[in-house]
This record gives sequence, structure tokens and C-alpha cells, in this order.
Amino acid sequence: MAFFGSDDGSPIDWTRLLRDGPRNRAAWYAWKLAFGVAAAGLFSWMYFRTGTLTEGTSHDLLTRFDAAIPFIRWTWWIYFPGYILGIVFAVLALQDLRIFYRALVAILIAELFCVSVYFLFPSTFPRPTDAGPGLTGEALRWFWSVDPPDNTFPSSHVAISALCALAMWQEKHRFRWVNYLLTAGVAVTVLTTKQHYVIDVFSGLLVSGGSFWLVFHFWPLGAPSGSPTMAFANDSPPSRTGAGTIQTRMRLERLGRPSVRQLVPLRQGGPEGMSRHVEAGPRLLDGGRSLATLRRAG
Repeated sequence: MAFFGSDDGSPIDWTRLLRDGPRNRAAWYAWKLAFGVAAAGLFSWMYFRTGTLTEGTSHDLLTRFDAAIPFIRWTWWIYFPGYILGIVFAVLALQDLRIFYRALVAILIAELFCVSVYFLFPSTFPRPTDAGPGLTGEALRWFWSVDPPDNTFPSSHVAISALCALAMWQEKHRFRWVNYLLTAGVAVTVLTTKQHYVIDVFSGLLVSGGSFWLVFHFWPLGAPSGSPTMAFANDSPPSRTGAGTIQTRMRLERLGRPSVRQLVPLRQGGPEGMSRHVEAGPRLLDGGRSLATLRRAG
């Protein structure tokens, strides 16, 4: 049970677990990955099931601009691996479970909208017939065998990539630029790999923005919860070791990021009796005690 944050053998508090996540760092990643894998399975089933139901019926959305875009085989390595990498990176990097859960709901709304359009207004892209030689050709042939050319409008790949980037932006994550670049890469290479029409890309971006706004407007973040900042059970309290000095050894499992950090000795002296603040996002210790300020004693 300690893996999920219950060290004394008591029953797991599922309400707290859902709100704050596991205290164990490995369990924290596993918790988010489990949600991500479950969501991916559901979305994939919806996507492929809709394609099966609409097989043989499609609308032609090809424009002169679409026809003028060249087929650049190697860009597949940016498109599909970049799409997967963007999702996995966001799942692992997001630290605020409130944003993580809301992002999943936003993706669900976007996917439900997309599959509804796929069913009511099916479309198919006329892919090239020759994937070419080499490893890239093999990768394209495999991809075309598992991903049919329908379900194009709007692009759910673009929508989900953009929602991952929006979630990272919402958290103001320092590596959010990674998802920005990956989303831009996906948006361009779905065209150069002849997977989507131009209108699919723009409509996918609109779907992502609309679903993101809906979720965060009607389900606002509100006050910070205990996640992702949780303290170890064996944290030691601050101890005064000298005039004007506070020694703290608080090993926080997550302090804005899922890595163990040690607050090294903080020297707080001087006649002014000034205070030092630790900026930690949601600053809660185990039991809900505030870690807003470390103040000088004496």
C-alpha cells in the first residue's frame, strides 16, 4: 500500500489519491501513464470504429492548394513519431493533476466531436499508391495498413497534439516549447505525408481551442489542491542551529516537479528580520499544513 501513499497499512484514501495522486514518485508516473493509456485505448476504438462504419462513403475536400503540396516521404518521421512523443511527453511532464485531468476531458470532448463529424460527414484523402523504397517506405506501408485514409475532417491528430501543448501552456511548464514545436511539426507534416487536407488542419486547431476553452471555463481550476506537492512521511521539522540561521531538511517528493528536492540550509539574518519565501506552486505539506513562508526565528 505504501506504493500508493499508505505507509501504515490503513485503507487507501481514494478521494485523496484521485485528487493528489500517489506520494511515491514511481507510482506518480505510473498513475498518469495508466490514465493516458486508458484514454488512448478509448479514443483509438472510437476512431477506428467510426472508420469501419463509414467505409465506402466519403466527401472530396481536395483543393488546388492540397494538390500543390508535394508528397515528402521522410516527413512521416516527424508526423507520427512526433505525434506520439508529444502525447507521452505531456503526460509525463504535467505536474498539476487538476490540469492533467482537465486536459484528458478536453481531449475526450474533442474526440467525441471529431468522430461525430466523421460519422455524419465522412471524408477520405487520396493517398499516393507508391510508398517508395527503404525504411521510410516500409514505415509508410505499415502505417497505411493500420490507419485507413478516412476520418480526415477535422484532424484529430492535430487536435490532440494542440491540446497537449495547451495543457503545457496552462501549467506554464518550462519545457512547454517542446510541445509547441511538436504540434507545429504535426500540423505541417500531415499535409506533406498526404494524410489530411488543409481544412482538416485548421478545423483540428479550432476543435482543440474550443474544447480547451469549454473545459477550463466550466470546470475552473479553483484553489490549488495538494497535488503535486506532497511531503515524505519522515520529513524533519526546521531546527534552529545558531543565531539568525534556520536549518531545514525537508525532502519534498514533488515541489513543482516530480523530483526529490532538498531545501538546503537557509540563512536568514540581519537586523531587519527579513523573511524568505519558497515558491512552490501549491505549497502543502502532508496533512494540509502551509509551506508558504519560512520565517526567521529569533
